[in-house]
This record gives sequence, C-alpha cells and structure tokens, in this order.
Amino acid sequence: MPLEVGGLLPFHPAAVLDALHAMKEAVAGPDYIAEQLALGTRMIDLGAREGRPDAVLWGRIWRIEASLLLGAMPAFQRELIALEELADWLGWPVARWHAARAQAVAAWLAGDLGAATRHIGHAHTIALQMQDMSAYWQYYAFMTLLLRRTGDDLPGLQETLTGVDHVPIADAFAVGYLLEQGPAAGDAALARFDRLREALPDLPRDGLWLPVVVSTGEAAALVGDLRVAEACLRELTPYAGLHVNSVSGCYGAVSRLLGVLAGALGRHDEAVAHLEAAETMERRVASPPELSLARIELASALVARGAPGDRARAGRVASAAVDSARRLGLRPLLRRGEDLLAGLDRDVALTAREREVATLAAEGRSNREIAERLTLSERTVETHVRNALAKLGCANRTQLAARFSVGTEENGTVLRRR
Repeated sequence: MPLEVGGLLPFHPAAVLDALHAMKEAVAGPDYIAEQLALGTRMIDLGAREGRPDAVLWGRIWRIEASLLLGAMPAFQRELIALEELADWLGWPVARWHAARAQAVAAWLAGDLGAATRHIGHAHTIALQMQDMSAYWQYYAFMTLLLRRTGDDLPGLQETLTGVDHVPIADAFAVGYLLEQGPAAGDAALARFDRLREALPDLPRDGLWLPVVVSTGEAAALVGDLRVAEACLRELTPYAGLHVNSVSGCYGAVSRLLGVLAGALGRHDEAVAHLEAAETMERRVASPPELSLARIELASALVARGAPGDRARAGRVASAAVDSARRLGLRPLLRRGEDLLAGLDRDVALTAREREVATLAAEGRSNREIAERLTLSERTVETHVRNALAKLGCANRTQLAARFSVGTEENGTVLRRR
C-alpha cells in the first residue's frame, strides 16, 4: 500500500526505498553518522512493515557501519546478532556474505584474529560462488590490514595487489602493507603513495574518504613526507573521536593516526595527547589489538618527547603492549615493542652493582639472599634495588620480574627482555 513521507505526499514503498538509498549515498561521509543511523532504522522499519527483507538487510548493514565508526560496540553487537539471524532466515548468499564480514571484524576487535581470518575466508568463499568481483576484492582489502597485525603471509598477495585498479581506496588498503614489506615492494608502495598524494586535495568526502586520508597520512609518516602529513593531520583533526573500523577492516582510532602524524611533525606534546586519547578510546571499545597498537605508539611518543618521567612511563606502557601482543599473536607489534624496550634498557644508566642486584631480584631472591650472595649488607641491597626500580620505571619487584628474565652475555650477567 502507499506510504506517506513527511505526512505530505503518498509514495509507493519501492519509491521510498529508492529514495532512502539515494539519501544514504548523499550522507555517506563521516560528517553524517547520525543521519546514517536514522536512515538505517527507517529502512529496517519499512522493510519489516512491507515484507521487504532486502530493505531490512540494508538497514542492518548501514547501522553496523555507523556503529563501528562511533565505537558504539553494544549497538554494533545488537545489529550483528540481528544480521546473523536475518542471514540464516533468508539463506541468500549476499546476506551470508555481509554477515561473515561483520563476524570477521567483531572477532578482530575482540582480539581473536584467528577467528577473524576464518570468517573473512568464509566470506571470500561466498564471494567466489556469487562471482561478484567487488565482493571478491573486499577479501584482499581486509587481509592487507589484518596481516599487518598478525605478520602472517598470504601467498600471492603482493602480486594480487598489483592487479587492483588504481583508485584511491585500492591504493589506500595496499600502501601500508606494501611499505612494511621492505625494499622488494618499495617501488610499488611509493607509486601508490604518489597517487594518493595527488588525489588527496580532490577526494569526495564520502564513505571512502576517511580510510583513504588515514592511509595517506600513515604512509606520509612512514616515508617522511611532512607536507602531506600536515595536510592529513589538519583534515583528520575534526574526526578525532571516530574509529576507522568497518567490515572492510580496522585502522583503529583516528586519534592514533593524529598522534603518529603529530609525532612525525615534531609536535611531541600534541602527539602524546592524541595517543592518550586513542588509548582511552580503544579501552572503551575493548579492542585488545588496537589498544596494543595505541600503546606502542604512545610509548614511542613518550620516548621522543623525553619529558621528566616519560621514559619510565614509556617502559610501563610498552611492557603492557608487549604482553598483549605476545598473547594475541601480533608479531610485528611484538617486535616493535621489544625493540623499544631494549632501547630503553640500553639507555638506563644502571651501575654494575645495581645491574647485578636487579638481576638477582628479578629471579625472585630476597634482599637477605642477595646480601649473602654478594657479601653486602641488607640495607645496601635495599638501596641498590630501590635505585634500579626507579631507573627502570618499575613500581615494585613484581613489575621487575614481569619485565625481565635473566640471561648471560660474554661480558657478564645482564637483564634481558622476555
């Protein structure tokens, strides 16, 4: 039956659906997230009333994407459950494809990257069955971001990326991955960055704008293009409260990128402030992988700033990130964290005796045991332990033991990172 829009004119439901799709395209960018949520709700209501499950499907997808941008995880989880139920009921390949992608990003944000890989692999299988090339390429978009977290390999991925059309969103997903592959992929990475840099001023502010600008800024920081880094910092600052997460993959909080860009520009106080905000945002959405990344960037920014107390705090923040990265299997992040902590350790000016006492304390020995072994008074041992804890940024012996294990080198006993 006809519907009334705005209480003024009657329209056929199909015409209303077409209008809602057109309105969604008009408000697809990051400035209109509230409108996207409202349009999703209208699609769901209309579809349920008129027996149009395709409209309900689109409404759920729109609300999932908007919720991810906002970091509204309870809303995202509700929509995901509804989408899973709808896909099971319909049995349509396209509905199952959308559900599998949403399940993949949910697993990623929860820290189960193995499950994320399985879900996106299932989505890819469905895309192949549908013979939908746009759905097919979505798998590689997701995997380029996921592999940057896990450090795993996908045979033929670099070759596949070279065959993707040279459009900004394709370059955006590929550039960071290629830059991290080393010299062999350097030319391809720089070519994609050059295209992104040239496209940046004229990008339409649509649903693809945010991931493209984030990727361009990240690449600019990696290659040292400060002009582009400053332009991206300026463009992204109004969106500091958003997350660049979607069913196409996760970049995490915009504030993390703002911190990286500010740091590349030497604005260290600004960098630390943005990265502190990113850490808070990732804790709020309960995303262990993105929280670990934000913490490594924050630790790096603290070291770069070098204000009083920054190095000790950097050690604590990086240690938390390393522990999480090890548990989650985030190998590239684990290497970054261990290198950062090793650098902090090398720079700590422990005396030979402080190092010797700290080594024994890290083994769990009491002050009396250390004193007997080294023929020192317990008071002297206590002083050495206190000095070592202060220099290493540890609050107590438990933190000391958690941060270090004991190893040996040719020149004597030293503390080594686990």
